[in-house]
Amino acid sequence: MKLPLKITVISAFAIFTAATIAVIAVLNYIGNRNAILDNARASISQAAHAAELGVNQLIERSVRSIDTVAHLPHSIFDWQTPEPLMITLSTGLRSYPQYYGMFVGFPNGAFVQAISLIAPDGSHRKVAGIPTEAALAWRVIGPMVGKDGRHEKWWYFDEKGDELSDVSPRTLAHSSYDPRPRSWFRESQRTQSTVISDVYIFASLKKPGITVSKTVYHKPALSIGVDLSLDDLGRLVKKLSPGENGIVAVLDRDGLVIAHPEPEIAVRQSQLGSVEMLLASEIDDHLLRQAYDMLDLSASSEATFTSNNQDYVSFFKPPSTNNLATWNIISVAAVSDYTGDLMATLQRSLLLAGGVLIFAVGGVAIMAGWITGPIMRLRVMSDQITQLNLSEV
Repeated sequence: MKLPLKITVISAFAIFTAATIAVIAVLNYIGNRNAILDNARASISQAAHAAELGVNQLIERSVRSIDTVAHLPHSIFDWQTPEPLMITLSTGLRSYPQYYGMFVGFPNGAFVQAISLIAPDGSHRKVAGIPTEAALAWRVIGPMVGKDGRHEKWWYFDEKGDELSDVSPRTLAHSSYDPRPRSWFRESQRTQSTVISDVYIFASLKKPGITVSKTVYHKPALSIGVDLSLDDLGRLVKKLSPGENGIVAVLDRDGLVIAHPEPEIAVRQSQLGSVEMLLASEIDDHLLRQAYDMLDLSASSEATFTSNNQDYVSFFKPPSTNNLATWNIISVAAVSDYTGDLMATLQRSLLLAGGVLIFAVGGVAIMAGWITGPIMRLRVMSDQITQLNLSEV
């Protein structure tokens, strides 16, 4: 079956043009997609390094803070007249809102502590027994005196530093807190150096955190420490999440989640009411769980996986040798966060090319009519001559 010449010309042009556009679009998409995926890989690597840098800066700042206080004259370290020491500790808390508390432990069991109740984002840290209007709290615990127990006293202050006039200082006749058996005190005394604790649940805040501690220079029997709430580290990694749907998480060497963009899912409450930290394999975050399962955790590594019909790329960064904290970083990014604009551009380009193709086919149809008209007439005349029908030639 022979097609009319005009249709043949138009069809050939349309097929060739459409195929050319498709090939160019596919090649352009593959080339751009590979470049964008390389950018995504670089982005998750940069996010992991930035998280490590942020964590190290926070811990190094804590070390510098307690080191500064530890160099103060020995006369300031007096639990019986604690106001100069309290003012010093409170100044440190106001300078760095990431700190939850700063404190000093004494060899006789006395304890002096300042607590910041305002988080870096301006929210109020909820601590049982402390008035909600308090922005700062002081606590002093004396040593055991005979059989009278260890007395504990609290003072509360507003954001301006003024003592709350409508709240009386709280006094306890028998305090249960003793700094001496605590790991931050024991380890700093044993090593006589700066110590970073393992992650644990703060007794007063009921949230996970770490303590950085060291001994006082002029009074090495005393230890000074600073508490860092992991909620604050969660705010840090949330800012660093790659793409709209990516995450960055900090894990300890055992896989416990130290920092997550959603701190509330990194812990759970036991049946007894205590708070427990979760492993990366237990957390209610399918991206972190799958990345943790897929990655090689013995060295820097990268892995890709699919979840809920979405492609993801993940990166694992072990701690650097000069880090103060031996924590691991995992970052995950959704491929669609980086290729979404490319797909939208490709679709617009194909729609535009389709419109141009329609107009081009129309133009070719007109031109084909002009070109094939004389050819068709010559073909008819040739057929007539072949049949010796010369009357119409």
